[in-house]
Amino acid sequence: MTHAFWWALFIIYELSIFYYSAGTFGNFLRNLGYYGINISLFYAHLYLLNKCLGQAKKKYFRLLYLVSAELVLFVSIKIAIDIYTSNFNMTPENMWNTVKSMATLDLYRCIFFIGLSSLFWTASNISNFERKALITERDALTLETKLARSENALLRQQINPHLLFNSLNFIHSTVYKVSEAAAENVILLADILRFSLEDTGSDGKIFLDSEIEQLHNLVRINQLRFGQKSIINFITTGEKPGYRIIPLVLMTLVENIFKHGDLSGPGTVIRLEVSEAGLLRFYTRNKCLAKSPYPRLKSIGLANIRIRLDFAYGGKYSLSSKEEDGIYESELTLSL
Repeated sequence: MTHAFWWALFIIYELSIFYYSAGTFGNFLRNLGYYGINISLFYAHLYLLNKCLGQAKKKYFRLLYLVSAELVLFVSIKIAIDIYTSNFNMTPENMWNTVKSMATLDLYRCIFFIGLSSLFWTASNISNFERKALITERDALTLETKLARSENALLRQQINPHLLFNSLNFIHSTVYKVSEAAAENVILLADILRFSLEDTGSDGKIFLDSEIEQLHNLVRINQLRFGQKSIINFITTGEKPGYRIIPLVLMTLVENIFKHGDLSGPGTVIRLEVSEAGLLRFYTRNKCLAKSPYPRLKSIGLANIRIRLDFAYGGKYSLSSKEEDGIYESELTLSL
């Protein structure tokens, strides 16, 4: 609708000047054909500009070729309208000179509308660029705000563990006077908490030796918890130099033993093997508690582990678990 309004003003302006100069509006059919062709040329050239220059890869030579073809086509159509709407009562030589004059004028008019279309395209793209720049700036400010909030939240999270560790140190100092075993438990728990809060590498992994160290801490905590009745056979084999793994997966599988297993007497096995080719096999076995009020490590627990393993290892792992005759077993195999 806006374009139609401006085209109407343009046509009225030009016809008014022609009427003021010649005292007539000219041939109606010819005017209708001319303005139809000129407006079509305007939008045809706009389309070519968008196709050749409106993309990431600019096609200047293709645009030059298409504009040349565009000029030939539209000038030819205009000359045909000139000849069809004119009454030539003159000698052939004079008629030929008249047609050449018309062709020259048609060429100039085509160049004028191509230039007008180019100016419109340039102005539109400058406007679009400014709008995109404003949107980009707005998004950058939004991102900066979110980043500031995240940094603030991270600082708060760093302060909270600091207070927690100070409290654990105080508890350790106090409890040590009463029970060395309880004080040792506090230190082991603080070590595990500190490990869970440590930053990982850019790949989201930590050294396998660090995870194994915390497995020993977790086993020690529960041995102190259950006393001599708890017999846990924890075996590690294979060299582990420089191997890395996503943290807390093995810890979660071991914690499941102490949460749901019956640790009275022998039968609890934790075995970690690393082959020369870097293949890790982690196996756990324990007796099940009779009528445990807690569900086994299925649904959420096992599903969460699988999500993390899928993200980090894709299809390069296998995780299975089963419960049979009061014995629960889990096995994780992955390529480090």
